[in-house]
Amino acid sequence: MLDIRFIREKAQLLQEIADNKNISLSINDLLKLDQERRRLLVHVESIRKQRNELAKQIPMLLVQKKMKRRSSAKQNPNSFKPD
Repeated sequence: MLDIRFIREKAQLLQEIADNKNISLSINDLLKLDQERRRLLVHVESIRKQRNELAKQIPMLLVQKKMKRRSSAKQNPNSFKPD
């Protein structure tokens, strides 16, 4: 099995070798798929980063919600509803 970096670097040579051996193979199609895969990986990493940033905010938001409820309960003790 050939490394994809090697295929990228030697695409024309590999296509000529495949053609000479009558192997039905399109290196250009392979490289297009590789490019799409790399684009999708960047997108996935971006989404993971966003997910992690949002996950870090959850505990802080929960604390803020509790503090808001406590503040509200202190100001108006008759409207307090426990969770």
